[in-house]
Amino acid sequence: MDIKTALRALPVGINCYYGDPTLQWEDTLTKLRTLAESGHVGPVSVITKGAVGPDRAKELAAIGLPGLMVMVSVSELPEGFEKVGHEHRYKSLANLRAAGVKYFAAVRPLTPPYNTSEEVITRIFQRLQGVGC
Repeated sequence: MDIKTALRALPVGINCYYGDPTLQWEDTLTKLRTLAESGHVGPVSVITKGAVGPDRAKELAAIGLPGLMVMVSVSELPEGFEKVGHEHRYKSLANLRAAGVKYFAAVRPLTPPYNTSEEVITRIFQRLQGVGC
């Protein structure tokens, strides 16, 4: 295998260092499009707590990057731990599903006793099931 072929298969994470990819949306799209144009076939992750509305989900789908996978963090931690809320995360998952973008929910972080009770875990998984996970 030559070096170009090997590089196109490497796993890549997009905008994981300087904040959420949704906060730097145009830059995230630019990087994803560059990978698609280069023929990248390896896994490409976008890890977010941010909102992916229907239009953003369609933008991701339109790029046509075969290895793209969007991971949405879901924690149900109380306010004070996370200031961005939870409702939009479930909506993001539903929007990604509707647009045909590969996605999954990462139930994390688990922080006893705040989000590890049977009640909270059951609620999380029921809500995830409700949006197609």
